[in-house]
Amino acid sequence: MEEIVHGSGVILIRKDGAVLVQHRDNNPKIHDSDLWCYPGGKVEKEESFEEAARRELQEETGYHARELLLFLEEEDISRHTGKPHVRHLYWTWYDDKQKIICGEGQEMRWMKSEEFTERKFIPKHDERYRLALKLAGF
Repeated sequence: MEEIVHGSGVILIRKDGAVLVQHRDNNPKIHDSDLWCYPGGKVEKEESFEEAARRELQEETGYHARELLLFLEEEDISRHTGKPHVRHLYWTWYDDKQKIICGEGQEMRWMKSEEFTERKFIPKHDERYRLALKLAGF
């Protein structure tokens, strides 16, 4: 039986409806080079999906989330490896206190959904941002 790869990510939402987006490195050796996305990554062994989401958020942005709200779990086939992949996606409110850093990628930026068309996202990431915003009341 083929091993399923699990990934977790977090959409951080500001009170004005802006979301934190990451601009990935422009490096042809990495997947989804130079695209925009939410912070996230692979779930490590002995790690829960939520623990992975918290770790990835902290490593990539420096942010420590108090509460994570799971809003999407979906299984598909990775377009990179052709293997089964399950995505666990959370959202949370930004506390307006902690400083956001760029721990991975070219930059971290707050962005409103109207600006999404000006950027090239990893496939479906812009749709997932919009879903999280809808759940948050925007």
